[in-house]
Amino acid sequence: MGKAFRVAIGVSTSIATVAVLSGCVPQLNIPNLNGNHSQSPTPVITDSPAPTPDPTVALDPDVLFVISVTATSPQGAVADLTQTVYKPLDSTNQQATDQAALNDQCSGWQTAYTSPQFIVSQIDVTDRSPAGTSWDSNPVAIVSMDGAPVFTGEFTTFQAFCASVGVKLGSTRGVSPVQSGDPDAIRGWARTQYGFGIATDPQFDLSTTGPYVTLSNCSITLSQFAIDNSPTAASWATLAQNHPLYECGFGEQLAP
Repeated sequence: MGKAFRVAIGVSTSIATVAVLSGCVPQLNIPNLNGNHSQSPTPVITDSPAPTPDPTVALDPDVLFVISVTATSPQGAVADLTQTVYKPLDSTNQQATDQAALNDQCSGWQTAYTSPQFIVSQIDVTDRSPAGTSWDSNPVAIVSMDGAPVFTGEFTTFQAFCASVGVKLGSTRGVSPVQSGDPDAIRGWARTQYGFGIATDPQFDLSTTGPYVTLSNCSITLSQFAIDNSPTAASWATLAQNHPLYECGFGEQLAP
């Protein structure tokens, strides 16, 4: 499916091949949030008790989960990022517009998702910088919603259509098809990649800080619906990030 997507430039649609900070497209080796069409690493599960959903999430019956993280620039600018993902819908509140964007940017999605529903994601990036610092015009971080995502709002498409994007201060809306039925099956909503990442140079030591935005306070809050309906999603609450300074990702993207 990925090869059928219309791309803007000849690079992979993985978060792992994005050059946000420099504006160029070198070969990169950053935390691989979606595996680039391969199964993501096995989650590290601890003996922690079953996660308890945050009451603010449980009160909204439409929410699946919320991912949150803090981004800090090398100059000290700070932003809070959240990705609120809603339950799959047979059609969105902007279905005609969303489907037109999918048809335009994600050629082949209807073949891959034979019985589609649609997930909507709200991404909010809030500036919390101390006096004397600010974010420049570059995106604060990369957000993923693979499958076959399309976006509107405060973002930059810097690698390809129908792929992860760089989000700026403000709000961005994402929409992606998922296969209806079992959420843990291939292309179900629990087998889709979500979250945030940062691009780094392939020679950079990912255990250290450097001339890049870093991430901290990565967390996911699962609704009771998500916990009850998907063992895969329920395990995300105890998922260890491989490179916590540069990733806050949950889920996976599998090859067709």
